[in-house]
Amino acid sequence: ASTSPSYLILQSLDMANRYLAEGYREQLSAFVPLVQRAKDALRAMGHTLCGDEPLKLTGTAVIVMANMLFKQLPTTTKICSAALTQVPVSLERAARDLGGGQFAVLRDVILPSLRPAFFSCFAYNFSSSMTTAGAILFLINPGKKLAVFKLFDAVYVGEYATASLISTILILIVLAMEGLAYLITWKEAKPRVS
Repeated sequence: ASTSPSYLILQSLDMANRYLAEGYREQLSAFVPLVQRAKDALRAMGHTLCGDEPLKLTGTAVIVMANMLFKQLPTTTKICSAALTQVPVSLERAARDLGGGQFAVLRDVILPSLRPAFFSCFAYNFSSSMTTAGAILFLINPGKKLAVFKLFDAVYVGEYATASLISTILILIVLAMEGLAYLITWKEAKPRVS
């Protein structure tokens, strides 16, 4: 069995699809009364619940980050899958033959080989997330604006100096984060002996 993260992700997605296809509606309908009983038990213990919302995420940073995660995950998976195909299977087998367990092989053989792919994924995902204007529009509170929306507003009303300042700040934030990720990624890289 392979220990690659992409393989594990794809296998878990297959398991999730099988789970959803095999009687998920019936299981969900049986779960709803359990949630109501749990709410009643919490009220009986003196806890106050906020309305009918079991978990309120609207307008929070958690929903924004979850949106970004699920938006960028397919690209990240493709990049890591491509990088994993470059890692020779014989290298993994050699590490196991030398006594390395699954975790040691993952930590010492596979993850160091994926370091450039992880940096590429981070750079792509962070820069595209900083300038996104898609579904995020519907997830933030009306009174709050992201920098990219402030940028669009400034351009729309003709305040080009403000727009250029906002875009410069966005560029500097992206460059600083990517530079920090580059330093972390390459400082930890072990020199290869040939």
